[in-house]
Amino acid sequence: MKTISRSKGSFNALLPLMVFVLTFLGAGIYLNDFYALPSPIAVVMGIALAFILFKDSIDSKVSTFLKGCGDDKIMTMCVIYLLAGAFAVVTKATGSVAAVVEVGMQVIS
Repeated sequence: MKTISRSKGSFNALLPLMVFVLTFLGAGIYLNDFYALPSPIAVVMGIALAFILFKDSIDSKVSTFLKGCGDDKIMTMCVIYLLAGAFAVVTKATGSVAAVVEVGMQVIS
């Protein structure tokens, strides 16, 4: 007969979710516009906190994250899409897109 061991949960496991919710709702309420802060930015902040809290190698962290989300191949594609969206928002906000276009226009012409 198998014995079932029950591990006691920890509040630290909920911190990444709380960071996401508080960041997204806090920015939406403070700025009075829920579209001002894109949700991928808030999600990346929660994922970053989860990676900081998890005490293991980076390969193990990524593997555990992807296995916990679903199929590894599909989730890898989703994470790449999420990070690309966050990168696009940051580069647009800092004006880097316009700078690269301007450099390209001057070099190509």
